[in-house]
Amino acid sequence: MPGSKVAVIGAGAMGAATAWQLTARGHDVVVFEQFERLHDRGSSHGSARVFRLAYPTAPWVQFAIEALTLWRDLEGDAGVSLLDQFGALDHGIPECTQSISDTLSAAGVSHEVLSQEAAQERFPGMKIDGQAVFHPKVAESTPPRPLTRC
Repeated sequence: MPGSKVAVIGAGAMGAATAWQLTARGHDVVVFEQFERLHDRGSSHGSARVFRLAYPTAPWVQFAIEALTLWRDLEGDAGVSLLDQFGALDHGIPECTQSISDTLSAAGVSHEVLSQEAAQERFPGMKIDGQAVFHPKVAESTPPRPLTRC
């Protein structure tokens, strides 16, 4: 029911995202956090995070696709860029890389399957183990200063 008063306990990634979405839906939200801003005692503290779409199960890929839309919405609301996309390479156990490739294909996510040799040639600074999957939608999130002061 819009206009409800809601308390969110914890101002970490999940609490902040919850408060943002509730506020966008018209709720009156207050967030309670037991520690100071930018503390190092949370599960997602630190200066950067990796955002990826490559998971071996379809529900996780779908969750990540939905989350990417929300990240872009947040960037628009905040007026700053939050995700720097650079891509990533998964390699190793063939069953795992194949599962990642299959779920990305089923979700329509752009990616490339590379042989060990092709991946080693393309990424000479890495020691590639087995088949590889390159996916360009991987990003790093480094919060800009204005957001960290909220």
